[in-house]
Amino acid sequence: MQNLAEVKIIKELFREHQFRFYKGLLANKRVFVWAVRSPDFSWRSAEKRFHKLLDKNMPNILTLRHFASYRGEYRFVIDGTSEFKTLKSWINLKPGYSEKLKICSSILRSLLGLHSQDFTHCWITEDSFIIDSEGNACMIDFPVKNMYYSSVLKKDQIKSNSLFGLPPKDKTRQKIFDTKNIALLIVRILTGSVPPLVAGKFLIPRSLNRDFSGALNKILNEDSEDILQNIPILIGRIEMMNEEEDSLKKGSLFNYFSIFSRKYLEPFSRILLTVASIWASFEVIYLLGFTQIDSRVPNVIGQTESIGFSKLQSKGFDINVVGFEDETNFDKGLIVRTSPTAGSSLKKGQLIDVWISSGYFENIIPDFIDLDFDVYVSELIKNNIWPSKIESIRTNQFLDWEIKSLDPPPGSSLSQDQDIVLNVYFLEDTDLFEFPDFQNLNIGNSLQLLKDKDFEINGAVRTKRYLEGNVNQQKIIYQFPKYQSMLPALLHSDLLFIVKESSNWSFDMSELPPWVNDGGIEIVVKYGSEMEVWNEVITRGLKKVSFQSKMNSILLSNKKPVSIIISQDGKLAWSSQFE
Repeated sequence: MQNLAEVKIIKELFREHQFRFYKGLLANKRVFVWAVRSPDFSWRSAEKRFHKLLDKNMPNILTLRHFASYRGEYRFVIDGTSEFKTLKSWINLKPGYSEKLKICSSILRSLLGLHSQDFTHCWITEDSFIIDSEGNACMIDFPVKNMYYSSVLKKDQIKSNSLFGLPPKDKTRQKIFDTKNIALLIVRILTGSVPPLVAGKFLIPRSLNRDFSGALNKILNEDSEDILQNIPILIGRIEMMNEEEDSLKKGSLFNYFSIFSRKYLEPFSRILLTVASIWASFEVIYLLGFTQIDSRVPNVIGQTESIGFSKLQSKGFDINVVGFEDETNFDKGLIVRTSPTAGSSLKKGQLIDVWISSGYFENIIPDFIDLDFDVYVSELIKNNIWPSKIESIRTNQFLDWEIKSLDPPPGSSLSQDQDIVLNVYFLEDTDLFEFPDFQNLNIGNSLQLLKDKDFEINGAVRTKRYLEGNVNQQKIIYQFPKYQSMLPALLHSDLLFIVKESSNWSFDMSELPPWVNDGGIEIVVKYGSEMEVWNEVITRGLKKVSFQSKMNSILLSNKKPVSIIISQDGKLAWSSQFE
């Protein structure tokens, strides 16, 4: 860490409560410095928190890289920028509406990135952002405010200039606090003022887009965790409004009047209300007689599901998620394809098919040295590698199920859709049988087929499931071992399945391997960073309505993946990852 005593302070740019923001030089390089002056600031607590954040990189956030105490100030040095305007000075330049929308989008993305890493800000204001030379907003005071309000010793002496009071202690409540403060900032940027409080409720200006103001109203006037889901909705609405703004500039005389009224009549509230009333009348006429006018499909390729869906829905389209697209270089969870494509003309209410990226697939095949067959297969799955085939090799020099080699060999980079073959030894006197095909069967029927063919299952049933609204019956799209593999009747390895099935998923007892008895079981459910452990006295407890309703609740209310693991007496029996 560099000595911050070497920072030469050139100028104080602004101050806010206990914080000062300086321009300075460090090692002949221009830097910007946050300084905290407070006798109540806990140095040790803050320093411990700061070091956990040093290597974090998030979009639209300039991370602080150095931290030290100097002459009664706790200084934090920002790198990554040299020329910028403060957000406050940028607003005073009276930028155009499109520029405002762009800045609002990058401000919201900074908070989305922060919360996605499970961090909070705790004190978002105009001074939290700068506008860089490329016209993007960047957050510059993370984690200064968070550290200060988490570490200050005498919280009852802190003065609050926030309409929402002081930051709460609970992490979820802090995220809600951040979301409300950033919503106020967005309204301030777009309208020039903070919305007034009327009877304890914020009154959102009518000059804002109706769908957009609805999301803002929910954030500012409600207090549940659900408002956290509105940040991607706001981003989608803003980007849609920006695209419409660009298209309006090339449009008709009526469209020019729309821009003129929005830009120049905003300060005159009475005139604006009159214009809004006339506009509403046009909307009524439109709804009564022109509902079949076509609308163009927006470009949502590369967008997250929440933002892309928000843009499509704002155009009045319905959405059908067809499935996952494997052959793509997009990150997991991004939209990779739509049908009809962007720019197509459709009537409102029509269906848009959407494909989501399952992530860029490239992995290094791990070594199998000193690993049993079933342990090695588990290791492959941990690396998101699902093996393709077992090639049986007869020998009397090695025991059954010992791995001879892999194709491609360990250390290779596995490319998209490339098979991985496990070459496995079996004794010459071990009877081998052809493994059956599970095509057109579900998992329960597949286990019954194995029993009918005298295979004995001693491992677990492990699955990956894609839940889709337009699928009625479970469909197996992958099985391991593969059809026609020559294997012993006693299967010690786990059975692997990848299936598509209805989004109205329910647990099927017939999917449990036959060695599971009616004794007690343990169920582990993982979603996001959360984990729940349930215990059932008897296996039949899985049939309970309460178990199924708990599972459905978790699947509906959490982002995928969600995983369920069922064990008996410490042995894995069944697991599934829901995508």
